[in-house]
Amino acid sequence: MQVYELLGWIGTVLTAVYLIPQVIKVIKTRNTNDISYYSISILIIASLIWIIYGFLTPIPQPQVYITNMFQCIFSSIILIMKLIPNNVK
Repeated sequence: MQVYELLGWIGTVLTAVYLIPQVIKVIKTRNTNDISYYSISILIIASLIWIIYGFLTPIPQPQVYITNMFQCIFSSIILIMKLIPNNVK
């Protein structure tokens, strides 16, 4: 494994898990007041585009699509929690 590949996988792991603390906090507190609909929606759309890019490049880029799959999943959880009315949470 080349150094650049190792750096790519380290970046993949760190980027894939960076939203986990936020997801845990949102699930525990049920508080999403300080999270913007726009920013989380843009992150989801950007992640979907990166996933497509990662698959469509001539040389598949697993670091790109794996990272963004995790981002998309965790961001979607946060958005769903934000969309649930407060009295249901």
